[in-house]
Order: sequence, then structure tokens, then C-alpha cells
Amino acid sequence: MKRTVRHINRRSGKSVVTDDPKTWRKSKSDADYAKLYEEWHWGVKPDEVVTWDDPLVPDKMIEIGRCWEFHVVSLQDKKRKNKKVMEIRDRSKNESYVAFDPHHPAQRIYILLSPQAMKDAKRIYDSYDIKPMPLKHWARKAGARHGKMNDYPDVKVKPIGLLSDIVYRCHKKGDDDSMRGSSYIHHMGEAGGTMPILTVDSTGRLWIAGGSYICPVEGISY
Repeated sequence: MKRTVRHINRRSGKSVVTDDPKTWRKSKSDADYAKLYEEWHWGVKPDEVVTWDDPLVPDKMIEIGRCWEFHVVSLQDKKRKNKKVMEIRDRSKNESYVAFDPHHPAQRIYILLSPQAMKDAKRIYDSYDIKPMPLKHWARKAGARHGKMNDYPDVKVKPIGLLSDIVYRCHKKGDDDSMRGSSYIHHMGEAGGTMPILTVDSTGRLWIAGGSYICPVEGISY
């Protein structure tokens, strides 16, 4: 089954869409999703639909941006000061996405990796000498809003670490570079929220488990 995620073009728009998930869940048509994308990107309209052939992700999502890098902290690092940067390889950055599900009550985020980026992530999975556990197990470990929800795919994963920051690149109204867009970094719960756990499965897919984040029109929040 094909899955879809919208992405970028630069153009001012006039529509106003609420960021209330209860209202967003009523969206059904392509036009509805285009409006959601436009509002989330502060007036920039989508110009393309990308298909994503993965039965474990939602039918329709809104692209947050091109996946750039992750900052993770070891689960054993109690002070959470030593961050490790995981960067998507240059040739894969335009083929990997960060997207969210506007129908989910907590606007869950998904990482959609290119084949090359998945191979890189699979090497991480293979190198970790730890027993894989269900994704919902790590969601409960992380806790908070997403950790309380028992609606994760039935997939076993290994934890990479606490996801402290996520970096993506996209066009939003007001970007300095109208051609390439801008890089955005969002802290995933450091200022009073709960950080999710970044995990990886045996195929190299990355999953975000638990945490207190949401995705209102202002950007990723918690």
C-alpha cells in the first residue's frame, strides 16, 4: 500500500487552519492536506506528493522537512550532557523525510529514511548487543503523552538513545534562502518536557518512541 507525505514549494497562502488535532482528524481530501501543509509551513504551499511504500506508517502524513540529523543522549547518561550527532549522509538527505500524522491525537512523528540511510541505520542495529524489544516497550520507558498510548506498530527495536534534538530542512515563509530553505532544530523535551527514545529495527527503520512532543503550526513542541 502506498503512503503519502507532502513537501515543498515557496508561495504565500491565505488559508487559515487550526492546529487542534481533533479538527485536523476531519481532513480527508488532498485539498485538506494541502491546507494543513501550507499552514504548518507558514504560508508555503506544497507542490508534490511523495509515495512511501511501507505498511507500518500512516496512509497520509504532512512533511515536516528533509531529514538532516539527530542528537541523541545515552540512556545511561543521567546528566544528559554528552550528545552524539547522527547525521544523514549527504546523498541521502534529499530522499529522507521527517513527517507527522495530523490524524493522530498527539501528532506522532515518523522518520522516513532513504534506502542508503536505512543501510546505515541497520549497521547500528547489528552493532548493538542488546535484545530487541517491542516498540511500545520503549515508548512506555520514555513515558509522557506518547508513552501512554498503546498504538505503536508491532515491531521490535533496539534503543539508540534519548532523542534530544531533531534537525530538518524545509521552506517556511520568511526563509532567507528561497531556493534551499532553512535548517530548523527542535529540542525534544529538554526544557521541562519528556524526551522520546530514538530506536531502530532490524531493517534499518528509525522509530521515535514515547515523549511529550506535539506538532502545532509553530513547529515541533512539547
